[in-house]
Amino acid sequence: MRKKISMGDWLLLGLGGFIDFIDELKDPFGLLSNFYQQTYGFIPSRFQRTNIYHSIWRKLKIKEIKRTTVKGKARIALTSKGIKKIRRRFQILFRSKKRWDGFFRVVIYDISEESRRVRDNFRKKLKELGFGFLQKSVWLSPYDFLTDLKEFLKANKLDKKVLILETKYFYTGNLKEFAANIWPIDEINDGYKKIYKKLRQFKSLKNYDDRSKFLNNIKTKIINLYFKDPFLPK
Repeated sequence: MRKKISMGDWLLLGLGGFIDFIDELKDPFGLLSNFYQQTYGFIPSRFQRTNIYHSIWRKLKIKEIKRTTVKGKARIALTSKGIKKIRRRFQILFRSKKRWDGFFRVVIYDISEESRRVRDNFRKKLKELGFGFLQKSVWLSPYDFLTDLKEFLKANKLDKKVLILETKYFYTGNLKEFAANIWPIDEINDGYKKIYKKLRQFKSLKNYDDRSKFLNNIKTKIINLYFKDPFLPK
């Protein structure tokens, strides 16, 4: 699943429990000078703390998050609109939690060079949904994104140029080897192995700041790998 993750996405995913980068947010509407003390948890290193404040303000304004109170303390939480957005933006996170129905979805298209922009957008859409590139103009996924794809095809007038098949009858010899040729499974596994080896260096760090920086760097690497994962059924 390759998708550019914005600060707003991190906020919604964190509040939704998908990424444990925020333990809690304490009264983010106090003075900005106190904001850094009131907010704690992990945020990817490429984001500045001030971006969190502005993202919270924007999400409140469009009602994707709301102010609430827990045991007398101010908190923020997802609204139904916010939940709907992360379900839409990161469908594969929800699909992969459900039991696989045993079907493969095969997308075949014939979009001319004259419609390159639309074709590129369609490829981007398939990648975001976790489809794997099988061969020229043929993509594959074990998950059902038919409704979302239909909406995209109708909106871009591609109905007659794309064929979507669902099948349980899929012979390919060794399925794991087949999947490794389509999705970056080996790359992801190697990435986790490198992170594991790097974690062994943690004990040698004595300085608190060095340890904190080291762990934030590790968490960033883990999350980057997480969003490359196609979440294939086991």
